[in-house]
Amino acid sequence: MAGEKTVLIVDDSATVRDLLSTVLKGKSFRVLEAGSGSDALKKLNGHRADIVITDIDMPDMNGIDLIKNLRKKEGCENIPVIVLSSLSPRLAGVEEKELDVVEWIEKPFSPRYLLSVIERIQNSL
Repeated sequence: MAGEKTVLIVDDSATVRDLLSTVLKGKSFRVLEAGSGSDALKKLNGHRADIVITDIDMPDMNGIDLIKNLRKKEGCENIPVIVLSSLSPRLAGVEEKELDVVEWIEKPFSPRYLLSVIERIQNSL
């Protein structure tokens, strides 16, 4: 399903990052991890991500600001973004269309569903 695609996981919870990393590596994805939005932007200075999965509620730089910065960063403007958050868009105070995300998945989540969203993204690339 993957073909050496790189997924950047951005979440301040090491447990969530570990779970996602295990699931994605099991499907042959290359995984990058970041604990905040600013950490994610630093990682993208030296690496290319095909998909970004981000939490919203994080210290330092939240997921909303990360997505807005991605859309302005050269070479990152069109990276598909999946939000994986305990907050609904309404509680986060945003519209999904405003952020241009592929999917907003609320925690707790089904890894199988997340993989189906990633597969849908890959099929549209």
